Amino acid sequence: MKVGVISSRTNSARSNRSGVCENDDYLVNCFDKVFRILGVDDETPVTVISGGGRGPETLAKDYADEHDYQYTVIPPRSKVRGAMAFPERNTAIISVSDVLLVFWGGEDMYIANTLSEAMFMDKPVFVFPI
Repeated sequence: MKVGVISSRTNSARSNRSGVCENDDYLVNCFDKVFRILGVDDETPVTVISGGGRGPETLAKDYADEHDYQYTVIPPRSKVRGAMAFPERNTAIISVSDVLLVFWGGEDMYIANTLSEAMFMDKPVFVFPI
């Protein structure tokens, strides 16, 4: 199972001043709930995929390491593509994932676009507020 993790950078009650959610207990609980719902057990091969950003995306790597899951980073090509690198990277994550965990502050339009693309690609999405 390939699990994509995408997060926004908006300020909320759970994020710091730079808009990054760093509440590890909350984030681990979100991962645990989704994996239980999906029926992931010790025999399920899992690859966690993220853009490698701060907050939930960094925690995704820690979570994968702790559970002996594979971890893949699809970084944005911001030096080449500028601001368009982030939605393009999110589209790449959606394309290769079976299911998505999206951490969203509710205002980031890139994430709103990501949710639309995921629905268009018929991907299951779990959205958690940050």
